[in-house]
Amino acid sequence: MSQEPAVPRDLRCSWAEKLVERYERSPRLRALVSLVASFLPPANALETAVLTTTSKIRSERLRELFDELDRGGLDLSDELIQQEDFLHAFVATVRAADRTRQKEKIRLLGRLLKALAYTDSDLSIDEHEEFLRVLEDLSPRELMILICLKRYEESTARKEQENTPKWISRFWESFKADLKENLDIPLEEVEGYLARLSRTGFYHRETGFLDETEELGCTTPNFKRFLATLEIEGRINPPGLGSEDGLGAKFRGRIP
Repeated sequence: MSQEPAVPRDLRCSWAEKLVERYERSPRLRALVSLVASFLPPANALETAVLTTTSKIRSERLRELFDELDRGGLDLSDELIQQEDFLHAFVATVRAADRTRQKEKIRLLGRLLKALAYTDSDLSIDEHEEFLRVLEDLSPRELMILICLKRYEESTARKEQENTPKWISRFWESFKADLKENLDIPLEEVEGYLARLSRTGFYHRETGFLDETEELGCTTPNFKRFLATLEIEGRINPPGLGSEDGLGAKFRGRIP
């Protein structure tokens, strides 16, 4: 019976060892890094060149996550890192980051975990799980669509006795024009993007229009809570979002 070639130890463990060294001044963060190696699936015996690449990718993704956890004065106490709820959320977050290509989304995953860990946080473990699933499913482009829509909502005051459909219709064409110009979304595809966003619970289609051939809608209170949790509420160019592909920068100065 043929045996699989052994995976060189330096390739198998180098990503974890490098991260441990990176956070040598934070013992509790180092403890969490060491924990990661115990539950992420080990590398298979692939060709050395492929294994080197996958190890590098994993290392870069986890570094983005732990850099975010290391930022902002999070107090990783012994009590916190031994709590079942926190460890459950931590493991889920690391696995999500390991599957995520976009660095900006990985930073948001870290920010969501920090929101759960802060001592004055009112984020429950159930709400964290729900937000984590949605964040995993959202692309940066889809998140920017929602942020763009919310900025139009916040900047368009309702007139007295104006119903929701009429209020939305006053900024809808400008909103779509921004998506076309800044996110390269053709006007005829906007409705499809918004239909997909309904699955998140962050976008609600409004009814009651005289012409229902086009979908119009608005963001939900759930989305407002989500943005507040990630500390990006009220920001046109939220930190950690769009820095890699320029999506956030494209909106600077464009959204009212």
